[in-house]
Amino acid sequence: MVETILLVLLLLLMLYTALQFYRERAPHNGSAVEATKSADLPANVGGLQQSLRTLQLDIEPLVVVAGIILIALVVLLTLLDLFPDAGSFALVGSAGSLFFLFSLLTDIARWRTRIFEEGLVEALDLLEAALHSGFNPQDALRAAADSSKGSVKAEFEELSKRLAVGMPMDRAVARMTERYDSHGVRMVTQTLIANSQTGGNLLLLLRAVNVIFREQMKIRVKVRGQLAGARNALLFVAFVPYLIIPAFLWKAPSWLAALKDHPLGPSFLLAAILLQVLGFFWMRRILRTD
Repeated sequence: MVETILLVLLLLLMLYTALQFYRERAPHNGSAVEATKSADLPANVGGLQQSLRTLQLDIEPLVVVAGIILIALVVLLTLLDLFPDAGSFALVGSAGSLFFLFSLLTDIARWRTRIFEEGLVEALDLLEAALHSGFNPQDALRAAADSSKGSVKAEFEELSKRLAVGMPMDRAVARMTERYDSHGVRMVTQTLIANSQTGGNLLLLLRAVNVIFREQMKIRVKVRGQLAGARNALLFVAFVPYLIIPAFLWKAPSWLAALKDHPLGPSFLLAAILLQVLGFFWMRRILRTD
C-alpha cells in the first residue's frame, strides 16, 4: 500500500515536470513587444523550445523529449539489472535522471542567457562610445559588433547585416529576442525599435537603459552572493548522505542491514529518497536568481 502511494506520487511528479517544460509562455503585453514577432519565429514557445533556441540546437522538442525518456529507460533497465528486487528504487532512479536531464538543459540555457546579458552591458558601452563619436546607429552597431566577443558579437553582426539589407528594426532584432528571452535583452531591443520608429536621441536612451541594466546586474550579483550559503547547504544536504552510506557499509554494516531486513525498510528508504528529490528540486526553484 505504501509503495503504491509512493509510485502514484512519483507519476504525478513526472507529469508535473512534463507540464513545466511544455507549458506555453504567456504573450508579453504591449505593442512594442508585439513588434518583435517575426514571421519565421512564433511568439509563444514552450520552455523546452526556448531552451533549445538559446542553446542554438536545431532539434524538435519532441525528439529531445524522446531522447531523454530513452536515457531514463536505460537507467531503469540498468538499475533493474543491478538490483532485481528493487523495482521501486529503479523507478525512482529513472525518474531522477529524467528530472536531472531536463533541469540540466534548462540551467545551461539560463547560464548562456546570463553570459549574453553580461556581454550585452559591455556592448552597450561600446555602442554609446561610437554614437558619442558621431557614428550613425548602423555604423555604431557595426563598431560594437567588431569590438564584442562571443555570442554578443555574433548577434550584433547579424543585426548589422539585417539592417544593411533594409530590414526594419523590429524584424532585425527578432532573432536576438527569441534566442535570449530575458528582461535585459528585451529592454535593449525595445529601445532600438522605439528609436527607429519614433526617432529621438538614441545616445540618451541607451545611457538610461544602461544605467537600469547595470543596476539590475548589481542586484542579481548581490542576491546570488546572499543565497550562496543556502545553495551550498542544499548541495551538502543533498549529496552527503550518499557519501556516508559507504562508510556505514564499511564500519557498521548492521545499521543498514536492520533497515534492509525490516518489512517496511524498503518503503521507508524509497520515501526518504523521494522526499529528498522533491526537496532538492523545490529548493532549486526557490534559490533561482533569474
